[in-house]
Amino acid sequence: MKIMKPFIALAIVSLVASCSKESTKSELSYDLTSSILIPLKNQTPNFNHDASKFGMYHGVVASGTSQSRGKIWVNIGNDARYTATIELVGGNTISFVTAAQLNEISLSTTLYQFVGENASFKFDVTNYNTPIVSELEINNEAHFANVAKSRSTSMASSVTATFTEIGNPEYNGTWNMVSDGTVVNVNGLNGEGITSLMITVNGEVFTDAVFDSFDASTCFGISNFIPILNTQGIPNFIVSSYQTTAFDNGMAKWGLGFDPSTNNYMDYRTCTSATTGYFNWTDGTGNTRNGEIRID
Repeated sequence: MKIMKPFIALAIVSLVASCSKESTKSELSYDLTSSILIPLKNQTPNFNHDASKFGMYHGVVASGTSQSRGKIWVNIGNDARYTATIELVGGNTISFVTAAQLNEISLSTTLYQFVGENASFKFDVTNYNTPIVSELEINNEAHFANVAKSRSTSMASSVTATFTEIGNPEYNGTWNMVSDGTVVNVNGLNGEGITSLMITVNGEVFTDAVFDSFDASTCFGISNFIPILNTQGIPNFIVSSYQTTAFDNGMAKWGLGFDPSTNNYMDYRTCTSATTGYFNWTDGTGNTRNGEIRID
C-alpha cells in the first residue's frame, strides 16, 4: 500500500513565439504528414537504445476535470526522428513533432517540446527510466500523463478506464494502468505485471506503483497472484483484485478483472463474473464511496 500526493497541473505556456507562427505551421504540416507513415504504436523499440534515453516510450493520458483519456507513444530518436502520437478514446488521433528543428537537438538534449494540432506537451528524459510529461494540453484542456520506457525485450502496454460512484454519477474520473514490460510471466500465464496506476479526479492526479498479490486459488490455483495485464498473451486480459490505493484524501480497495475472450468482468478472488470493476473508498472521517470501474 502506498499513499501518494496529488500533482497539480502546471500552467500551460506557449511553445512557439507569435512572430514565427507562419513558418512553424508550414513545417508542422509537412512533418505531421511524414510522421504518420509508420504508426508509432506499431514501431518496435530499437535494441541499440534499450539502455539510453533514445527509443520508444508509451503510456496513458487523462484529463483531471473530465473523462477525456487515451494512450500516448513518444519517439525519441528511435528511427532518427522525434515524434509522438496520442490516441484519445473516441477515435481522435493527434500527431506531434518537436518544436525545435532537428539541427537544434543535440545528443545531450533531455527536455523536448512537442507540438500538434491544438495540443502540446513537454517531455523530460533526464532520467529515462522515469520519463516525465508536463504541460500537456489537448484542445485547451489540461491533461496528465503516466509514461514508461518501452524496450525491445520489454514492451510497455496500457489500459484506460473510467470510474463512477454508484448513485452519484457527478463523482467520476479516469482509472488507467501501465505495465513497463519488465515484470514478465510472474504467474506463469505469459502476462506482464502492472507497474503503475494513474487516477484522475477533481482536477488532480494520483499515482500508485505498489501492487499487492492476492489469492486467486479458485481461478488459477495460485494463492499469491501478482496483478497482470495481457494474461496468456491476450491484449486487455486483466487479472487484478483486492488492491489498495490512496486517492482524493481517502483510501480505496479496488479490483479490475476483465476477460476479453468472453467480454466479461471477473472477480478473480472468487472466480465469479461481475458487471464492472469495483472500488470501495473511505476517508478518516467516516465518509464512504462505492463505485464502478469500466475499461475502454
